[in-house]
Amino acid sequence: MTRYLTPAALAALALTAAPAAAQTQPAQPAQAQSITRATVVQETQTTFSGIDTNKDGSITKAELEASQAKAIQAADAERQRQMQAEFTRLDTDKNGSLSLAEFKAAASPVRARVTPDEALAGFDTNKDGKISLEEYRGPRLALFDKTDTNKDGTVTAAEVDAARSR
Repeated sequence: MTRYLTPAALAALALTAAPAAAQTQPAQPAQAQSITRATVVQETQTTFSGIDTNKDGSITKAELEASQAKAIQAADAERQRQMQAEFTRLDTDKNGSLSLAEFKAAASPVRARVTPDEALAGFDTNKDGKISLEEYRGPRLALFDKTDTNKDGTVTAAEVDAARSR
């Protein structure tokens, strides 16, 4: 029996998976760009004017609520457009449903973080082409020793916190 995901089911799946995905994705650093004070003044004036719908020179709670609702509606429409485009891309047989095979074809394969050659190069300190127990244990013990600041043979939560803040 072939199982299919409809566009609505895929959208629901994407909505429920979004928070988890956001937590697992590394943050992308923002690219610093030069901006002038005059540009900031102009942009804030434009934004303020867009929110101040009655043009009385102040923004009320009602205007903020209306502006926020409009922004949410626009963001939701864009997200729906993106999900429909993604669904259309994944639906290779164009039947309006995603089969398990289509869904699996779109999934990224699981890959090792480090190749065996990289792991060997990192652990094989004597360069004999093999990793001994001492070589394997070495980096972890070095980290333990560095974290155990009072050298009592026990790493406490406070020492872990201190190490993370360094």
